[in-house]
Amino acid sequence: MAENSAIPFGSREVLATIVGGGLAYLLTTHMPYAGSVVACAAIVVLLGGASRRSVHPALWWGGIGAVAGSIIGTGTTLDTLVVTAGREGLAAVRHLVVVTLAVAGFLAGIFAGKNVDHPDVPRPVEFLKRASAATVVLYALVVTASYPAHGLDAVRALSSRLSTLTTVVVTTLAVPGWIGFRIRAHWEASARARREPRGP
Repeated sequence: MAENSAIPFGSREVLATIVGGGLAYLLTTHMPYAGSVVACAAIVVLLGGASRRSVHPALWWGGIGAVAGSIIGTGTTLDTLVVTAGREGLAAVRHLVVVTLAVAGFLAGIFAGKNVDHPDVPRPVEFLKRASAATVVLYALVVTASYPAHGLDAVRALSSRLSTLTTVVVTTLAVPGWIGFRIRAHWEASARARREPRGP
């Protein structure tokens, strides 16, 4: 298997990550919860289909930022829903979130598994490392920005809820995504084996 090449990460890529994360966060926090979940799912699927990073690395990093922004934005939207509507009677919402994001993660994994041996196709572990780092940074910024206006006790409660919801969103995306990736990688390997000429 070909080894993946290094990912360019200069000032242009940093700016793209910030812009992608900021726009996705603003989008998902200004939508109803259902729209926020669907937007997060769509961003993840689109990035899974955009497998090449060498042609436009800034766009790839912008997508990483967008995934992080949509995850934190969706978590923030769901947190607001829990606070305003209460924890009771939200079973349908929880099922919608889990099913929608699980399907999105699976499809993204299927797309990412295409041409898995190409050096410009990021591996799942690599993608998760970059997206996780961006998500942690954005999470810290959101919690810190809430402190001056709301105080320590409110921020502590927000941090706890947002951390839990972010964990749910990330896990619901990542586990089916890994399954989809492995399935597609197996299909690709089987297809290559069938195309290779057999010996006498």
